Amino acid sequence: MTQALPRFVARRLSISLGLLVLLSLIVYVGVDLLPGDPVTSRLGDRASPEQIAAARDRLGLDEPVLRRYAEWASALLQGDLGTSVLSGVRVRSLIADRLGNSALLAGITLTAVVPLSLLVGVWAGVRRGRWPDRVVSTVAVMLVALPEYVFAGLMVLVFAVWLGWFPAVSVTPATEGLPTDPSLLALPVLSLLALSLAHAVRVIRAATAAALRAPHVGTARLNGTPGAPYCAGPCSPPSFRSPYRSGACSASVWWAAPSLSSESTATRA
Repeated sequence: MTQALPRFVARRLSISLGLLVLLSLIVYVGVDLLPGDPVTSRLGDRASPEQIAAARDRLGLDEPVLRRYAEWASALLQGDLGTSVLSGVRVRSLIADRLGNSALLAGITLTAVVPLSLLVGVWAGVRRGRWPDRVVSTVAVMLVALPEYVFAGLMVLVFAVWLGWFPAVSVTPATEGLPTDPSLLALPVLSLLALSLAHAVRVIRAATAAALRAPHVGTARLNGTPGAPYCAGPCSPPSFRSPYRSGACSASVWWAAPSLSSESTATRA
């Protein structure tokens, strides 16, 4: 057992590292195959062919794509994220300036996901098969199936354009620190919360429904225990574990691939 665990961890890490390298290569080559290049985007259509050729040579864009990928990966391993072609600013500085805003959005969203998903998921789970469960499950499936950018666009259309409750664009200069106006955070938080909440509700609803079918819960019912105590007692451990797993998984929305992480969490739960 003690020898199998290190081998398992090493195998999983090696597979994850290989997938990460493969995905980065696919994205790098895919971006290179897109029409246009950073030079024409920066210099514009009025740039002469000599200016474009000089800029491409200065940026190394005339080199083969695999050689450029190898140079980028080598610099990345040394902590050098490169320089933005459009702004000329170091990428590390761009990320550091906006890391606080991203952490604020992630923190607010994760703080809201756990209690809301727990309440809605348990409420639907104890009503399995009835209309509240069907409504919650249908809405959750629709949110999971709807791409994040489509949902965010609909939120902007309804709450910013039609109702005018919140600004359509939430832009805070990096030099001003964290945003202090709650209206700037409303639509970004709601957009991030929708997908995470939908995944977590599905997990908790399934865990609650499965726990209520357990033999010890049936025994509690036969002994005359009312609904609230056995929901808060015998079936609570699976339900309470699920939101924290889903919450930890939802943190990857802002750092990695959200849908894969949330689905793997749902599978393990």
